[in-house]
Amino acid sequence: MKIKVRKQESIVCCQMSNVKCRLVVNCQSSIVNCRAPRAGFSLIEILLGVGILSLIITVIAGALSFVQQSLFLIGERSRAIDIAEEGLEASRNIRDEAFASLLVGTNGVSTTSSRYGFSGAFDVIDGIFTRTVNVAQPDNVRRKLTSTVTWTLRDSQTASVQLMTELADWTRKSAGGAPSLCASYDLTTVNSGSNTADGISVAFNSPYLYLGRQNNPGANFFIFDVSTFGSPVLKGSLALNGDPNSMVVSGNYVYIASTANAQELQVVDVSNAAAPALAASFDLTAANSGSANADALSITMTGAKVYLGRTNAGKEFYVFNVSVPTAPALFGTLDLNGSPNDMIVSGSYVYIASDDNVSELQIVDISNSLLPTLAGTLDLDSGDPQADGKSIAVNGAEAYLGRKGSPGAPEFYVINVTTPAAPVLDGTLDLGSLTVNSIDVSTTASLAFIVNTAPSTNDYKAIDVSAPTTPNQISNIDLPGVPYDVTFGSALSTCNVFIASGADSAELEIISP
Repeated sequence: MKIKVRKQESIVCCQMSNVKCRLVVNCQSSIVNCRAPRAGFSLIEILLGVGILSLIITVIAGALSFVQQSLFLIGERSRAIDIAEEGLEASRNIRDEAFASLLVGTNGVSTTSSRYGFSGAFDVIDGIFTRTVNVAQPDNVRRKLTSTVTWTLRDSQTASVQLMTELADWTRKSAGGAPSLCASYDLTTVNSGSNTADGISVAFNSPYLYLGRQNNPGANFFIFDVSTFGSPVLKGSLALNGDPNSMVVSGNYVYIASTANAQELQVVDVSNAAAPALAASFDLTAANSGSANADALSITMTGAKVYLGRTNAGKEFYVFNVSVPTAPALFGTLDLNGSPNDMIVSGSYVYIASDDNVSELQIVDISNSLLPTLAGTLDLDSGDPQADGKSIAVNGAEAYLGRKGSPGAPEFYVINVTTPAAPVLDGTLDLGSLTVNSIDVSTTASLAFIVNTAPSTNDYKAIDVSAPTTPNQISNIDLPGVPYDVTFGSALSTCNVFIASGADSAELEIISP
């Protein structure tokens, strides 16, 4: 600020707060320059600057910490996802090994001998991540899986990832889901001597299938080469006395339960498929059995022992030593209630489907061949106590029994035989008054294959038995003629279920399961 003054004045005071004045005098006038003093930083300004700087540092530090924690979280989450995916992949491997090993519930994953398995309720990885694989069962051929991984963050909070998938039992879906008739064979007057006799029994020993037919003019025992799937080739045939009701094969011999009164047991040498021959027979007479004219209905064997069942007259159960097939020897007998319509041996027991109304399942202890004994029975009175047991198969701890058709009553039974002396009913399936003529099972796919009559539509069925308490029909097809007997081949593949049929143009029917 400039202030003009008179020449004679020597001092001018600038009455302005905080302003110092410097007098400048020249001849004409005096001018005073008044300037504000140079300012320094006040305390408030310093504190404000420090605060701003601290805030900036705090923000930067927080950002760096957030980035670091985010990177840690991303890394941990990525690792957790990998572990959860491994849980699902392990479950797939377990499914491929054995579908039944996908245990319903919450499981941990273990690795033994380079194979995955379930162990415990959880497993811990890297000492940080806890993994569980929950298996749910929407139905008998599917499992829903949820692989969950949890871990604790650095701020003590819990994080988790969860992956889900659904696995199907591909063996059952491929083997039982869409059956079809892939081949058949017509036994005509030209190739067999009769065009009208029904096929009633089958037995399989790769590469040959053995078919028994009702006794009519011509042959009633046939050998087919079935090594080429879908193309059975008739190799040889033989005329036998009586009807071959049931057959079992071992090595070069087929053992037959026959209606022939003087040859209830027949032994056929099949070492030459083109020329089978009757090697031996055994006559069950009044003297050795209590009846001279009761038909043999069923047969099974293990090792050098053959077990034969006969209609209810005299003794019904017989044990033969066939260590010399050409000279079968009667070892032991047992009087049973009812007729043993079908039988199968497993371990030290023979399981029988009987027409006895209070013991449709009968279990015979054969540990002493000379003295077989009745070990246990089960009365199947579900819905109809009068329905006869018609067919039976066994796989491990479960027996599968088919009954005569009855309205309002189940025809298919799953029975736990872990304790043969005390069999326990696990589950049933009502097939709608269908008589289950024959049953065979796939031990690898938990499938039962059955053939039925009355009515004769959809007379081949695949039943899922993986859940014993809830057997479930998964497919069926209609076949020409009445199917009487079924046997399953040695592996799940195309054209590997064989049926003896009453169809005049297809006595042998081959199913792709």
